[in-house]
Amino acid sequence: MWDLVSQAPLRFAALGGAIVLFVLFAVTFVRGGATARARFMGAAAALTFCLYTLFFLVSISFTETGINEAVLYHLRVGLSGAGFTDFRPLIIGGVVFLAVTVLLVGLLFARIRPAAGFRLLPWLLLTAAFLVHPASHDLFSLFTRAHARSAYQFDDWYQVPTSGPGERRDVIWIYLESIERTYFDETIFPDLIRELRQLESEGISFVNLDMVDGSQWTIAGMVASQCGIPLVTPSFGESMGAMNRFLSGATCFGDLLRDQGYLLSYLGGANLDFAGKGRFYQTHGFARLQGRRALMPRVGDPDYHNAWGLYDDSMYDLALIEFNRLAGQDRPFGLVLLTLDTHHPHGHASRSCQDRPYRDGANPM
Repeated sequence: MWDLVSQAPLRFAALGGAIVLFVLFAVTFVRGGATARARFMGAAAALTFCLYTLFFLVSISFTETGINEAVLYHLRVGLSGAGFTDFRPLIIGGVVFLAVTVLLVGLLFARIRPAAGFRLLPWLLLTAAFLVHPASHDLFSLFTRAHARSAYQFDDWYQVPTSGPGERRDVIWIYLESIERTYFDETIFPDLIRELRQLESEGISFVNLDMVDGSQWTIAGMVASQCGIPLVTPSFGESMGAMNRFLSGATCFGDLLRDQGYLLSYLGGANLDFAGKGRFYQTHGFARLQGRRALMPRVGDPDYHNAWGLYDDSMYDLALIEFNRLAGQDRPFGLVLLTLDTHHPHGHASRSCQDRPYRDGANPM
């Protein structure tokens, strides 16, 4: 797989090449004339190419890598609960792009003079434009990986997780949104995460890990780390977060602890509906789920929130209250937390962090 840094110039060069071929298609098509039927087909093809390009640009704005499994997943389960205001410029730009595209295509192809016969060159140029388009590369890569996965007999390899006897310790599991080992690299980010580095030196740390397909975005990472399987689903089915159950056939972290009598609680500042997180935890043993709707009324300042939900300083204050509640019970407990402040692409700095800028403070992440 290409390195993403070196891949980006090639991908945008491919996009530029596709646009040049599309312009050549439009020029040759208009200059050569067309029948009424061909004119309609040309306008439809031109609009499709523009929407195809818009889809790629929106995807790469969200993922920074293009059209990947996360894009397809969210297209299938919906975007309910997403922080849309975080992407206001992208949404406005997309709407303007779409409106201008429809107008130009309509004006251009309405002025084509009638002609007889079929001209091959414009359609060859349009086909080439789609073939070199980076979106086509992304979709082809997704298709080939999915086809390769279908050749494996999953049941031959899957081991149902089990838990043996032993001391039942309380568990606190914190997911740090969008944090990765790159931030630990002192040559890139000197003196950035001193506290995390200190915690790492006091415990056990696993490094040199890679992500398999179906584990690269938030809910997929949760599924992979708690269930030992990637979030790969062949159809809508009950496995999707928009349904009543979420991977109900899998045995996950929560299932094992619930069977041992644990009290399980999930707390995160974002909407539980987004990506099906609430359904996942509800399906797998968590009795108490608190997301944006439940937590926001408990924040002192009702206007203190970001596009996705609670700032992390608010969430951690409420998480401490939840920890103390669980610790006061006579049963072992598990508490899972998800942060938000470091959500890409720009981050959302809590008020309590604003007097601690990194370097010149230009980068909110």
